[in-house]
Amino acid sequence: MDGEFFKTTNFDTSSVEAELKKLQGFIKSEYDEASKIQKNSKNFFDESIDDIKQKFSKLNDNVIEAEKRLKDLEEAYKEKLKLEAPEELWNSRANDQESSIFTWGALTIVTIIGLITLLSQYLIPSILQGIPSGSYWINPTSMMFLATAFMIYIIKVEIKFWTSSWHLKKVYQQKAALTRFYQALIADGKNINEEERLLIMKALFSEVNTGLVSNSEKSDLDVVINSILKK
Repeated sequence: MDGEFFKTTNFDTSSVEAELKKLQGFIKSEYDEASKIQKNSKNFFDESIDDIKQKFSKLNDNVIEAEKRLKDLEEAYKEKLKLEAPEELWNSRANDQESSIFTWGALTIVTIIGLITLLSQYLIPSILQGIPSGSYWINPTSMMFLATAFMIYIIKVEIKFWTSSWHLKKVYQQKAALTRFYQALIADGKNINEEERLLIMKALFSEVNTGLVSNSEKSDLDVVINSILKK
């Protein structure tokens, strides 16, 4: 009886194998999907970490830049306080030279008019008409020549003082401009080394020549400005 049962019962192994293969394919597909998700998650996490690092690095750079800018502004404010009074002094002295320029210019014009009057009204007519007879302690013509020479000398002196006032005005204006230029460089965060700073301070506070003997201020200022602008 048992033998007949086994003979009549046949297992369909092909369907089982198909189901096993199907199950194996499903498991492999799920494993691949899980691996893909894991890989994508890792990439996303790595990208997020990199993005966060970049943002923190940028934020740190911004903080450093802000601190540097704040320090530059503090330095600029300190320099402004130190140089505010000298700048006002240079501007005040430049304005004072305006009146000197006008005064010496007016005196020069008056003296020239006086010289022309002396020549046209007295010296030239006396030479053309001749010296009238009589005893003179000083020859009138010689006296006219001496007066003319003296007035010419006075005119030369007045012109020198006029040019000196003009020179001093320009020097004071240049010192005031250099002061503003230096303050602007500091406020802009321009890197000025100690040597350049000493050159600027020397140019600002060095003794001012009157212009009657030498004219070295302009060359000093040119050296300072060119030294900074060439950086």
